[in-house]
Amino acid sequence: MEGNRNQVGRNRIRHSEGNVIVAPGNRNLIAGNRVSSPLQGATAPGIAIENGRGNRVARKVIVDVPGPGILLGLAKPLFVGTNNVVRRNLVKNSGNDGFKVEQKDDRSLLKRNIAIGATDDGFDVNGPGTELTGNRAFRNGDLGIEAVRRVIDGGGNIARHNGDSRQYTNIPCRRLRRNGRP
Repeated sequence: MEGNRNQVGRNRIRHSEGNVIVAPGNRNLIAGNRVSSPLQGATAPGIAIENGRGNRVARKVIVDVPGPGILLGLAKPLFVGTNNVVRRNLVKNSGNDGFKVEQKDDRSLLKRNIAIGATDDGFDVNGPGTELTGNRAFRNGDLGIEAVRRVIDGGGNIARHNGDSRQYTNIPCRRLRRNGRP
């Protein structure tokens, strides 16, 4: 999708080569969709905001995608986003990171998202200035939350039962006890 102020809502995307990609676009709303089971050989992320500002991705369920569940920015070629909001999304069993923020993405917010069963990290945040608030990462292949220095801690992040015993880097997280309480 290329454009500004579009809304993509309440759709089911299944058995597709590509999913929802914004490049470029500003102030778009992508909400209430379900993405699952891409075509064999597809490598696209579930949702990508490759280049744009002020976009919102909310209340999505993304299951079994081969790439990252939700991607902000693009490393090669370099595309930059800024002030994007990713809120209240569930990503399960992604073939890479559940949520990935590239290095040049600036001042985005990831709030109250859940990553479960990603083959790599639940959250892989390479963009300093990104804020993480109230996110949860469970049973991912590597770290629950891998963040670079200068990622902003909004508090309330939780990582548990991930492949790397450290659970998270460069941002404090609570580890739940066996009864599910912090």
